[in-house]
This record gives sequence, structure tokens and C-alpha cells, in this order.
Amino acid sequence: MTFMITQKTQWITIYSNTPMSTQLFKEATHRNMSDNRNEKAFDLKAFSEQLKKQQQRGPTKKQAKRSNKKGKSPQENQVRHNTVEDFIRVQDGESTPIQIDAYGKNASVLLNESNEESAQGIRPSLFVILKMIGKGATARVFLVRCTMNNRVYAMKVMEKTKFKSASDRDYVIHERRVLSRLKNRFLITLFCSFQTASHLYLVMDFCQGGELFGHILDKGFFTEDEARFYIAEVILAVEHLHANGIIHRDIKPENILLSASGHVVLCDFGICFDRQQQAPYPHQNSPAILDDDDICDNRVCGTYHYMAPEVLCTSVPYGRAVDWWSVGCLLYEMTSGNPPFMAREKAKLLDMIMKSKPKMPPFLSPELHSLLKGLLERNAMKRLGAEPSTFTQVGGVAKLKKHPFFKGIDWYKLERGEIEPPLKLHFDSDTDTHYFLSKYTEFPLEKLNGLKMEGETAPIDGYTYIGTVFSEFDELEGGAERGKEA
Repeated sequence: MTFMITQKTQWITIYSNTPMSTQLFKEATHRNMSDNRNEKAFDLKAFSEQLKKQQQRGPTKKQAKRSNKKGKSPQENQVRHNTVEDFIRVQDGESTPIQIDAYGKNASVLLNESNEESAQGIRPSLFVILKMIGKGATARVFLVRCTMNNRVYAMKVMEKTKFKSASDRDYVIHERRVLSRLKNRFLITLFCSFQTASHLYLVMDFCQGGELFGHILDKGFFTEDEARFYIAEVILAVEHLHANGIIHRDIKPENILLSASGHVVLCDFGICFDRQQQAPYPHQNSPAILDDDDICDNRVCGTYHYMAPEVLCTSVPYGRAVDWWSVGCLLYEMTSGNPPFMAREKAKLLDMIMKSKPKMPPFLSPELHSLLKGLLERNAMKRLGAEPSTFTQVGGVAKLKKHPFFKGIDWYKLERGEIEPPLKLHFDSDTDTHYFLSKYTEFPLEKLNGLKMEGETAPIDGYTYIGTVFSEFDELEGGAERGKEA
């Protein structure tokens, strides 16, 4: 079992040596909240006709001259093969170097596309790096602009050598499969995934508003009206996950992003449990399992400050109720500025989660006190949001939505994105990143230089995925079908 320390929280997982957490790797993404967001701003028909004409005409004399420069192809001339070493702190205080390809000079950068899984279809060179917006133990995240449609995305780039074992590769496939089948305005969107011989790529939303955690730090804490709106959108996101057989298991402010329009986008599904991909753990009438349709597992993973008591009991399988506990911790932090349980020592923190009742800030309303107590109920069977319905009483998320704290919330309009968010976000352009950490966004791309990475790895079967936005272009290039895996 691998332990990782972060600035505020401790993160634990059982996934071999490649733990993934947004504390280690902060995914940054953007969401256009319109229902047809995936199809706008790109005249595909015109682009297709232009591409065919260019292919029929062939290269100009000037292009041919450039392509033969020093005996290299045009691709070889435009690609820089650079690597950079960086370091991430681990629990014992030592530094573990990580390597990842970094590409380009200033803002005009092309990604390395040598040794690709396929010479056609979606490939790194279709994306121009603009900025680095995050990094982690196994990945970096870049703000990129797609040359196909001129839109910006967040591209997560992972080094294959970090995923050597079969279980590591299963982990990578698991994350990609979950992302590719989730379609909801409050969940991160995966547009495509592909690979080269040395790297894995995920192209996702660029949520320009940054992490909810950063906004909590800036404000100190939210007003109850502000918190009501954002926690309600989080509830809709979790409801959709549970309806699709998924437990997130790591809901926290760092994994809640805000779109450019200020709406919630839940991200980081690296350690989620997906009933479609994983066999449920035999529960044998476990007190933490709600019903026969519950999603159950017994692995200890997540972030300690937001981890439900039943997750810490490794001998007891748990179900979807763990996410509602985390939602309660999130709401507590939004309205008070800190998680409900805090301690310098890990053992004391875990003991508090298992035995102590959270202290309710006196300045919060009685309705919010009631909601927090319901979500932070230690008995999973009685926890608000998880209580089974009966013939005489409504339970589950329906009961949660009817709580007095949410009086005045129009859940139908909220689900359709028709309610204006309370936080007003301002941007100078579609590449404005002032809501992200400056230590990443201001890092000069020209300094990402180093030795060429040696060695290749075998393709990871089933990793490539082409979403709707890119599929029609990809068909011109002979790639995967629309919305299909390859």
C-alpha cells in the first residue's frame, strides 16, 4: 500500500506505486454548459472539403523544399523531442524524479508524435501547447489549442513507463473508460484519448474557473446562499454517478472545478468504483451496504479528511453512502473554511472520524446544522442521501433534495443549467488562467528541455477513444469511429 502526503490532506490508495489524486495532479478543465457544447465553433463540412483539396493538390514547392531540409520529413522538422525532470515530495521526505515529454518554444509548440499508435487519426501534433496548468506524480496537464477547431482544452499527458505492471495498466484503462461513458453537464467531459509509444493522452474540458478549493481560500468561506447553489449542483453530479453504478470516493474541494460560466464540474475519477468494470465485493449483510442494488467495495482509498468511517473499517464492505459523507465534509468546509475533522497526527484524525461528532459552527443556520448532521451521520444506513425508501417514507437523494436547507431551489432548472451561479467569474480571453496556480501557468515552456527519452513500451489495448467532436475529422484520417474505442 502506498501513502502520499499533500499540503493539507493525506491521500491513501492501494493502486501499486502510481497513486492518483488531484492533490498530486490537479486536473484543470473548461465546460461550456450549453447542451450542444460539443458541436459548436467548428464548420466540419468546410474543413473536410478544404482538407481534401489540399490533399489532391499536394505540397507546394516551398513546402516540399522545407520538408527535405536536412533530409528530414516535415514532421521530423517541426517536432522537438525534449524531456524534463521534476520532483514530487513523498511521505518519507525524499524526492522521487518524474520524467515527461515537454515540447516546444514559447507559445508555438507541437507535441511529440513519433512512434504513434497510429500514423493517422487524432495525434499530438494537432494540439498546440499554450501553458502548463498542473502536474502530478505521473502526469502533467497542459492548456492546449486544437488546430482542428481552434478551441482550447486541458490535455493530461502521462508517461507509459509509470504504468509497467498489469494492475497499473488496468488502472489507466479504468479511468479512461469511466470518463468516456460519463455524459453530464456537472461531470468532466473526455473528448478523446490516444497514445504514442511513450505517452498516454487525455483531452478534456478546460474549466477556466479553477478549483473550488482556491475560491474557498480566497473568500475564507462561502455564504449559505452561495454554498446552497454549489452543493446542490454537486448533489446532481453524485446522483448521476450513483445512477450509473459509480462511487466517486474522492469528493473534495480540489476535485470540484468551476466552468467559465461558474457551474460545478466534478473531476478526477482515478480511484472511483465502477460496477460495470469491477466485480462488487461480497458484502454478506454488511451494515454499511444499503440494499441489493448498492455498489459495494472494501478497498481503503480517498482523502482522509473526507473519508467516511466505514471506508476506514477495512473488514467491512461499504457502498454509495460514502460519497454523501464526503458531500457533507465538503459543505462543512465551504461554510466554515475547514473540514469537520482536523488533526496534525494521522492517527488522531482517523480516531476523530471514527468516534467524534463534528462541532457545528454557531453562526450557521439551524437548517444547515440539520443538513450537516444528516450527511455526517456515522451510520451509513441512516445517512441522509443514502437512506432506503420505504412504502411510507421517501429516502435516498429524493429526501436529501427535500431538506429545508434547499427550500427555494428549483432542481429542474438547476439540472438544466438555467440558474445563474452566485460567483461572477471574469476572464480576459479563452486562455486566461488567473484562477490557477501561477507556479504552473508562469513556468516558461522554453525551460522544459532535456534529454530525449529512451525506450518504448507496448500499446495499451483499448485506451484510444475518439469522442463526437473529433470523430468526423478522425474518419477522414482513417481513425476510430464516432464515440468508439480503438
